[in-house]
Amino acid sequence: MLVPFDRSFCSRNALEYAFEQFPDATVTALFVKSPLFEAYETIESEDDLDDIIAEDEAVDDETDNVFGMARRIADQNERTVETATAEGDPSRGILGWLDENDVDHVVIGCHGRDGVARWVLGSVAETVVRRAPVPVTAIK
Repeated sequence: MLVPFDRSFCSRNALEYAFEQFPDATVTALFVKSPLFEAYETIESEDDLDDIIAEDEAVDDETDNVFGMARRIADQNERTVETATAEGDPSRGILGWLDENDVDHVVIGCHGRDGVARWVLGSVAETVVRRAPVPVTAIK
């Protein structure tokens, strides 16, 4: 069972749902990190490099925070959670992870956008629902 997780309200609900509805499943919380590769191409000075290193450390701190919250939710549900990361655009990171790992089901939080906002902003959950090779449950 894969649960894309970013500490948002909807991803917390998705993790809770996965624990409640799939009591025998191994649950993996996946955090998709934004890559810093583009930033490395713009280095012009040592100050630029220091800024990139600081940003990279901030991403690592956020990853620790995300997984800490996932573990607390698991503890509250008397379960364990595996953790994993991917890099890049969230929907591509999730779909890529699915291609490379054995997953039977995805439980993903959605923000519940509708109308024009859904079309303009796009939706990670919608993309995953449409393209995932396994069943997907979307949770508000």
